[in-house]
Amino acid sequence: MKKMTKIFLIGFGTVLVLIVLAVGFMFWKMGQPVYKFGVVSEENNLRSSLEPPDQTDSNKLSNQNIMNSLKNISILEVYSQSLMMNL
Repeated sequence: MKKMTKIFLIGFGTVLVLIVLAVGFMFWKMGQPVYKFGVVSEENNLRSSLEPPDQTDSNKLSNQNIMNSLKNISILEVYSQSLMMNL
């Protein structure tokens, strides 16, 4: 065999083995769970606390506020907006 052919075959075989190993690693990694059991309950690697933020009265919607906002919208406006969306 020529020296150049031998070098080419060894290089090609090395690249092929590396590709097979990379594909095998990807399939193995995709089969692993994303989260490990107990990570959230122990609060490991979380961006922020699990406690919800304090709620203020201004964030709450009352039925009266909803009704007042609905009174300001006429049926004609809703119909014209729906026609514009269908264009």
